[in-house]
Amino acid sequence: MAPLPRRRLAPCRALSLLVGLLAASFAFSSLQPGATTSSGQDQVCTSLLDVMLVVDESGSIGTSNFRKVRQFIEDFVNSMPIPPEDVRVGLITFATRSKVRWNLSDPKATNPSLAISAARSLSYSTGVTYTHYGLQDAKKLLYDTNAGARNNVPKLVLVMTDGASNLPSQTRSSAAALRDAGAIVVVLGVGSGVNSSECRSIAGCSTSNCPRYLQSNWSNVTQQVNGIIKAACKDLAKDAVCSEWSEYGPCVGECGKEGVQTSTRVEISPQKPGSPPCPTCEAPRGRSCAEQPPGLTRTQPCTMPVCKTDAHCGEFGAWSEWSTTCGTATRKRQREGYNSPPAAGGGLSCMEQNPPKHEFEVETVQKSPCPVQQQPGPWSEWTECSATCGGGTKHREREGLPQEGELYGGQTLEQQGIAVRETASCSENPCPIGATCGEWTEYSACSRTCGGGTQERKREPWLDNAQHGGRTCMEQYPDGPISVRECNTQPCPVDEVVGDWEDWGQCSEQCGGGKRTRNRGPSKQEAMFGGKTVAQQNVELPEGEKIEVVQEGGCNEVPCGPCTLPFSEWTECESCSGHRTRESAVAFDYTDRMCSGDTHEVHSCEEYCSQNAGGGAGGDGGAGGGTGGSGEEEGKEESSGFPTAAVAGGVAGGVLAIAAGAGAFYGLSGGSAAAATEAGAEVMTEAGTSNAAEVEKESLISAGEQSEMWAS
Repeated sequence: MAPLPRRRLAPCRALSLLVGLLAASFAFSSLQPGATTSSGQDQVCTSLLDVMLVVDESGSIGTSNFRKVRQFIEDFVNSMPIPPEDVRVGLITFATRSKVRWNLSDPKATNPSLAISAARSLSYSTGVTYTHYGLQDAKKLLYDTNAGARNNVPKLVLVMTDGASNLPSQTRSSAAALRDAGAIVVVLGVGSGVNSSECRSIAGCSTSNCPRYLQSNWSNVTQQVNGIIKAACKDLAKDAVCSEWSEYGPCVGECGKEGVQTSTRVEISPQKPGSPPCPTCEAPRGRSCAEQPPGLTRTQPCTMPVCKTDAHCGEFGAWSEWSTTCGTATRKRQREGYNSPPAAGGGLSCMEQNPPKHEFEVETVQKSPCPVQQQPGPWSEWTECSATCGGGTKHREREGLPQEGELYGGQTLEQQGIAVRETASCSENPCPIGATCGEWTEYSACSRTCGGGTQERKREPWLDNAQHGGRTCMEQYPDGPISVRECNTQPCPVDEVVGDWEDWGQCSEQCGGGKRTRNRGPSKQEAMFGGKTVAQQNVELPEGEKIEVVQEGGCNEVPCGPCTLPFSEWTECESCSGHRTRESAVAFDYTDRMCSGDTHEVHSCEEYCSQNAGGGAGGDGGAGGGTGGSGEEEGKEESSGFPTAAVAGGVAGGVLAIAAGAGAFYGLSGGSAAAATEAGAEVMTEAGTSNAAEVEKESLISAGEQSEMWAS
């Protein structure tokens, strides 16, 4: 193969063939001016390349997968820098026939945006797989300079197909012709129907290990760009490795004109040849650093300093008129064309020249003094106001300048009618009037004769009549209109307060009447500060009002002996031919005498049914207990809903005590039911009646439990 020509690369067009996609050892790149290459860097593929994509669009691809074909083309184009002097990319699709979508002279071959837009709208034709048509058109376009092909530029063909061609022999021969022409052929087989043997033959491989044949499925096809370029790069020549560019030297040229700066580089390692695309083809040769644009030397224009020139200062013109006819008068003149043109190239300005050249020249003369009109000086500060409220006056003054002896016929301020003194009103606000707050009255009598009382006094009158910002009474006297002080702080006498009653003592008798006493507990308050004890208070209190400290009372006054408690309710009749019963409980004392009354009664239900009565505890029975029972139902009294047949409480000396709610006992007096009937019911408070459970040697036994013991 003939040596590659030297080409000038645009500064930003020789970037990596796959920017950011390939490692340095597989990227297509050449150094742009100012790029750096270390001495240990691997050599890279040449960046000059004519590429032709040959893409299968046969019916086996399918509409869905062809969308992935479009995406693959877009990714391939988008990943490579393709300006006209680096890489040009054309596109051919094939099925029943071949279609040249664009050749290497088309703007889309060098404009990624146009190529991507065309790839996105690529039509899908379908048909059989005549791969050889696409290969034949690729050979024509890659070596036709009228179609944009470049002489002595490496050619790369990428074939993308999903299956075997319909005419495999023609496919192989067309691929061989393409390789014999010097092109590198890389094949990407996509899908499960690929004929790998045919694909390897298209790529020019005779063994199964073919680096120029890649296989993928449709889901990963867009990720194969990296592998394709890597495979192609193995056969391409390697450019020489160049050093970094040196810094630009100084600007060289004539002053005031454009100069040139130069930067250089050297070759670190030589170029390496690639693999011959065919047995008879010459191996492609990489470019030396001298052949890689811009070669071993690069230049850039620079601006030379302007030539050294002093500023032009010009000559003075005529003097001006005098500024005045008396006093200090001045006149001036000016240089014409001053600082035009200015200094250049480090030349001297007019003021830097020796002697310095001023733009203006001023001449001053002293003529006879001019009359001076006296001018007012600054006003003095205002004097203090003659009053702080209610209206006053203040004034200020000023002097004329200059003094009268320096006026040279000029007028004073007074002569000019200019005031030298001013008077003004001030403090015209009404004077504040404080509120009327009055004087203190005498202290009142003490509120208590002992134990600490209070006295108070007042300011009278206490009015809210402040005016014009005058102070209110609270502002004058923040403590207010009332003053309070303590009085009679000595303690008051405290009389003794008797304690609560303690519990009653033991009764002297169990029954039949006894005595008991109770005393006061500790005093709630001892006599203090001259107060009286209970004894001293009782001396003064009348009879009936004296304070008791000991109480005596009777207790257990019920007579001793047993008694029968009231009967229970009648039991329910199960049938009119049956019986109903009722019974009573018995209380007895330590005498253990037999109960004298009946404790169990039986009644026929037949009589009960004949009466058509609704109650089962009617008065059909015998005596309620005790001696001399009458056989009639005992009279009974109920309180708070307590039934007459309740069996609880205690008896002492013939008194029945029945427990009830709310702290009361129900009692039946007398030694028998008859006596109880005569005596009637009696209610005793809890404090006055002992609970039956507390009575010594007493028992309550249900008549139902041992009725045979107590039956008379």
